[in-house]
Amino acid sequence: MRSPIRSLPSSPCKSSPPPLPDSQKKTLCISVFRTIIHTSLNPPPGAYDFSLDLVKNEKTSTLYVILRPGYQIVIITASVRDYASPIIDRLDPNGLIAHRLYRDSCKRNKQGMPIKDLALTGRSLDRCIIIDDIWRRVPQWDNVVRIRPFKGDMKDAELMRLLQFFYVERRYEDLRDAVSHVNEWFGYQHL
Repeated sequence: MRSPIRSLPSSPCKSSPPPLPDSQKKTLCISVFRTIIHTSLNPPPGAYDFSLDLVKNEKTSTLYVILRPGYQIVIITASVRDYASPIIDRLDPNGLIAHRLYRDSCKRNKQGMPIKDLALTGRSLDRCIIIDDIWRRVPQWDNVVRIRPFKGDMKDAELMRLLQFFYVERRYEDLRDAVSHVNEWFGYQHL
């Protein structure tokens, strides 16, 4: 059974919702940090995919970025645009990501934490999912394919496990039913 969509206090959106896709297309929204990348201020042992120099208060720091082996699409992140955008630009140099939503697009919960509300995508929720390690910050829990946080381990296979979702989802008209099946199958309902 699906949980109801939780009503959250609204905050002004500074990013516009992505345009609506053809009704036959499904939408995958994916969080960036600790879902598809790991960042560190210290060079990780072994290799990293790229580094960025970040300037804050006139101080420059180097941020090392490791990509989780695997995927891409619509980006929803609770990170600020100035931090996330240069990293996403490097992840997607050819502009394949359809749309980006940053912290300024997120609603806030009662504690002031950013909430990734899939309603902001303008997509029908039966055709939209998000892959996220912090699933409690998405009000549409039935749309969250849960994933363990990526912490830079190059033997990480979470995205390979998630490929199972794409084999399963074909059997369901409503993607939320496929999400429920996969989360239960992998024991992710209690992450």
